[in-house]
Amino acid sequence: MSLIQTYTLRFDTRREALDALNNGLGSRYTLHRLGEWANGKRPLPAIVRVYLLNQVLPAVLADIGKPGAIKRIMAAIQ
Repeated sequence: MSLIQTYTLRFDTRREALDALNNGLGSRYTLHRLGEWANGKRPLPAIVRVYLLNQVLPAVLADIGKPGAIKRIMAAIQ
């Protein structure tokens, strides 16, 4: 599962996921661009990758029982 797919699973719709992304970054990405990132036609910009990792990693690590690793990883990607 890709980072985009993991991120969008947190929302009811892809539109909600995109709105949250755009609000978080102050950007104006489209659903089409989100799809291109998801299917690998375009690479994720670095700023988007860092934002998505900040959103996804804490939940994923908590799910696998590694809450102590969250701070180390978050510090490393910022």
